[in-house]
Amino acid sequence: KCYLSAARQVKVTLHAIHGEISLVVPFTRDIFSELIKPSVDKCMEVVDQILRKCEMKEIDIDDIMVVGGSSRIPYVQSRLSEKFEGKPLLKRVTPEEAVAHGAAILAFNIENPDAGLPSVFIQDSNFRPLLDVP
Repeated sequence: KCYLSAARQVKVTLHAIHGEISLVVPFTRDIFSELIKPSVDKCMEVVDQILRKCEMKEIDIDDIMVVGGSSRIPYVQSRLSEKFEGKPLLKRVTPEEAVAHGAAILAFNIENPDAGLPSVFIQDSNFRPLLDVP
């Protein structure tokens, strides 16, 4: 998944599949995109549910910041960009660090309640990756 974010095709080596025989298989970004499409479709359904719950439309969203390593996948990026009418995805913070930045801001707010920063509503939930791709 990481290599296919930068290259359109990679070679996957399956070592010692039969004794000392290994197999080298080409694997393309298009094949990968097709394999993850059902998971990405589910993610897009979650986006739709959130918009409905907030009584918002795609046009109401000013900025889109994606988080997590899977947000580097070109197919995920293109689906989100299409969903939000071609708006660019924010890349000010690396996807892997975005959650840590948010946690740091929350921790500061908790420790400094009189700092004058806007309050943040946090809904606790169980973590589960939106895309579980090995």
